[in-house]
Amino acid sequence: MSRISRLLLAMLCTTGLIVGLGSLTVESAAQDKVVDKKKKKKDEKKTEEKKDEKKEEKKEEKKEPFKADPAAIEFKGHSSWVFALAFDADGKTIASASRDLTVKIWDLAAKKDIQTLKGHPTQTKALAYFKDQLLVTTGKWVKEKKAWEGEIKVWDPKAGKEAKSIKGHTAGIEALARSKDGSLFATASEDQTVKIWDIAAGKDTQTIKGHTDSVTNVAFSPDGKSVVTTSADRTVRVWDIADAKEIASFKPLEKVVEVKDAKGKVSQTKELGRAFNCAIFSADGKKVIAGNQDGYIKIFDIEGKKEMKDIKAHDAVWSIALSPDGSKFATGGYDQTIRIWDLEGKELRSIKAHLGNVTALTFSPDGQWLASGSIDGLVKIWSVK
Repeated sequence: MSRISRLLLAMLCTTGLIVGLGSLTVESAAQDKVVDKKKKKKDEKKTEEKKDEKKEEKKEEKKEPFKADPAAIEFKGHSSWVFALAFDADGKTIASASRDLTVKIWDLAAKKDIQTLKGHPTQTKALAYFKDQLLVTTGKWVKEKKAWEGEIKVWDPKAGKEAKSIKGHTAGIEALARSKDGSLFATASEDQTVKIWDIAAGKDTQTIKGHTDSVTNVAFSPDGKSVVTTSADRTVRVWDIADAKEIASFKPLEKVVEVKDAKGKVSQTKELGRAFNCAIFSADGKKVIAGNQDGYIKIFDIEGKKEMKDIKAHDAVWSIALSPDGSKFATGGYDQTIRIWDLEGKELRSIKAHLGNVTALTFSPDGQWLASGSIDGLVKIWSVK
């Protein structure tokens, strides 16, 4: 190869090298731009996320803590949950049963407790007035059976003395109800039965069986001929007292829930809604109004044996009460509120009531006041004029 040829070849190689280097530089610059764009996007995303976090923090900061509305009267004295409430016949005093094993009698005019009834070996979950006496449910330990048996203690509330004790249930008593005329009483028990009592005679006159788990609540119909019950078996049942026969039975509707298997695979299935905690009759005795742990109020037609209305009311409904004139009812919930409704299910009023579940509700005999009890240990009186 001649000298000139070698020079030409060297020049061509050099030119190619320069072009190649130039291409690499352009390609590298392009890649750098892509990287810069990705980095910029990441930075922008992080900035947006930080902004969103700050917004959420501001929202959380702005959220006010739950503050109860002022009640007309507030009673303090129990050291634990309030399970049940009952006004006396003239509405001047109210009794409260608590998890602290005591019952207190409160004077509305004096705004203080005037009597404390002690000597209950187990939780006093229910109470009711019988003329000038107060019935309180509790239990008694039976050594031979190694179990608690439910009993009703009958008190003279003014003297603060126990008059007598009535026994019958083979397990704890969850609820106590009085008929409108005050002649009959009913108790619901963990022994899965309901008993109807003649308090004057000191004995039960009827035992209703049919539930397959603890009976958690009981209420009389306006005519006193039937009762409605709720149970841990998730049913609401209506019973004829005379023959202890079931008239109607209702269950919560099925709902779709997601479940995970051992491998983490998610599938959908149907299951019944959660159990009902409380139920009452409407003033005409034709409907049942019940509240469940899913937070719904259900209105059932007894004769038609069907659900008429389904109303989302609370996080969970724990208590219910019908006004004396039957024009409205009140519910208390896990969300610490009381809601008052008309019989069509329209909300009339909402009250921020307690710093805890609203576990007990009752109207005064004249319908002017609504009393509430809670796991915060307080008893409050609200004007509903």
